[in-house]
Amino acid sequence: MNHPLSGPGALRLRPLLFSVFSVSLFLLLLYSSHLLADPADSDPVDAAAAGSIAGVVTDGGGQPLAGVQVQIYRNDNFFGPEFPFRTATTNEFGAYKVPVLGAGIYRLRFVDPSQALAVTFYQDATTYEEARELLIMGNNLTGIDAVLEPAGHITGMVTLVISDTLYTALTAASPNYMPVFPSVVIKLYRQVGNGWVTLQTRYVNTLQTIYDFGELAAGRYRICAETGVYYGGFQSPRLAKCYDNIVSGVANATDVPLAAGQTISNINILLGNAADLAELGGRVTSSAGVPLAGVEVYASHQLSIGYWYTSYYTRTDSMGYYQMHRLLPGAYLLQFVDRQGPYLSEYYLDAIGPDTATALTLRPGERVTDANAQLELGGLITGQVTILGEAVPQTGQVYLVRQDDMAWFSLPSATFDWQTGRYSSGGLRPGRYQVFASATLDDNSYYGTYGPAPGQVTDLPLATGEIKGNIDIALGQDQFEGVITGVVTYAGNPLPGIRVELYRYTWRFAKPFLYTQTDTQGRYRIDGLTYNTYFVAFRDRTGLYATSYYSGNRELEFSRGVYVNSTVISGLLQSGVVSNVNAALVLGSTIQGQVRQRDDSPVVNALVQLFWNDPIGNWRHSSFYTRTDAAGRYDLQGLPAGVYRLGVEPADSNGYTEYYGSFYEYDLYTARDISVTVGSTITGIDLLLGPDRKYYLPIIAP
Repeated sequence: MNHPLSGPGALRLRPLLFSVFSVSLFLLLLYSSHLLADPADSDPVDAAAAGSIAGVVTDGGGQPLAGVQVQIYRNDNFFGPEFPFRTATTNEFGAYKVPVLGAGIYRLRFVDPSQALAVTFYQDATTYEEARELLIMGNNLTGIDAVLEPAGHITGMVTLVISDTLYTALTAASPNYMPVFPSVVIKLYRQVGNGWVTLQTRYVNTLQTIYDFGELAAGRYRICAETGVYYGGFQSPRLAKCYDNIVSGVANATDVPLAAGQTISNINILLGNAADLAELGGRVTSSAGVPLAGVEVYASHQLSIGYWYTSYYTRTDSMGYYQMHRLLPGAYLLQFVDRQGPYLSEYYLDAIGPDTATALTLRPGERVTDANAQLELGGLITGQVTILGEAVPQTGQVYLVRQDDMAWFSLPSATFDWQTGRYSSGGLRPGRYQVFASATLDDNSYYGTYGPAPGQVTDLPLATGEIKGNIDIALGQDQFEGVITGVVTYAGNPLPGIRVELYRYTWRFAKPFLYTQTDTQGRYRIDGLTYNTYFVAFRDRTGLYATSYYSGNRELEFSRGVYVNSTVISGLLQSGVVSNVNAALVLGSTIQGQVRQRDDSPVVNALVQLFWNDPIGNWRHSSFYTRTDAAGRYDLQGLPAGVYRLGVEPADSNGYTEYYGSFYEYDLYTARDISVTVGSTITGIDLLLGPDRKYYLPIIAP
């Protein structure tokens, strides 16, 4: 066949072995096709304030639900959708409010702590991927309500048994190390589209456990479990299996259909065979014999001479007893730490440090119950860390320094309760202390000290047996005053309706965490930003003007960052307004064509993507891609002028990409260049899938 850029002859395309980039682009395409929904109700934007989300949670009969956890996620979460940024709780009227939200795109998840009701994402969704997006930019959203239905449960038993043969082989292969059996991971999957998404995960340290996946809505589920065996820093082949006795992965597992409110039992999985492990226990009391509850007990396993690895951890119960199960045979050091009380830490037996501690040696199958400790009285400092005195941080760290003679020495971190923000540093020796704190909220970081004003610290004298409470630290003064403003033009004239996107990261598949549009004067303003570096994109969704990144770059990963500094220095607010983040757009170009099979049938829903040559001469994925329609046609708009190459990934290609005009069909580096000028339209970039006829012998008529 003939076409403008390839000359005579059919285009030939062959599967490319490298599929990971194509799969990732497909996921990005799914995101870009998900339209941002309008909020239920939004108060006017306050340029100098943080935003919030509020609503009411009820059951199917309309009755308000108290105590429901409302978990909030942000669109560009670096750690993935399984980690919420914040959790709020409904009151007796079923109402909730999530305050002090920075600018961003959010999703909500509603969880009943009693597990009687199914987990629900806003709005009436089961998974994160299906949840509705909520836009915050200094505004307050209300009416973000949810209705929870009766929950279903799937239960069963997962058994991990390591054979004596494997145990002996691992020990013999690495005589200086003992094998370490990590947690068994049990996963619950639910189908979303054509794939299976992890809905819940259980990590268990027992060789046999009865699991219970609860809070489930009606639907089809699948269950899988896996673990590995580690020794000396190396891993043996992974043990993995899905229900029902399927080892080829979740795609081939057996469905577990679940009705609303139903409980399905005996979904059992067996991994491996027998193991021979030990147990260790004892009691922790004060020097007066009073049992101590909540004392942390650490068991460090000797992997080689002089090298101890902390492998096991537990706490004492209300009577001071502790127990550790399924320990590997070998030598251990025990440490007892009272972080929430006034008692001094020590090692077994009555040792201040590990160098003078007494090691315990456990034989296979041995059960030790008298590894006891008596702790001496010290001091305690407690308090609470908050953000702006209102919100509890998701993560936090509090550490103390103690003055010895003329120097200050750092101590181990205090315990921190992420649900309340309260901290406790116990087992302190008499002396003079200072308290420092760091915390995060919605991936923003805050730092501060206990003192009368920012940057000032108060000395705290502590005597034996003394408890100092209410040593509270409020972090984050004036952290939400950041603003980015600018104007978008074409040929000196303002452009209305241009989408201005903000990114925190510049990797190829990064998602915008916030966007707005230019007004009739081509101006835009983004408020409520915390101090950070942002990357700005200017996109015309009609395709008339070429997409551009600040300042004038054509791709996100090479764009220039905009640093917003909104903070307090010496008690004075420093300006966080960054102005003149402008863009002068040019006319965009268009590439059009059709993708067909060799029998001339159209290739529907194929991923069509462009590649560009970066400043150092490498061909890279660009940010431009689309999918073919029912006639196999595609239309790529809003392109900056330049030279491109084009690849096609058919929907049924298992991630293989074929390239336009490539001499070897599957090779990007021999693909044909497609040159576009400002405002031009290139048509007829057609592709014919399948091997070229040059690979076949000619047909000779009889």
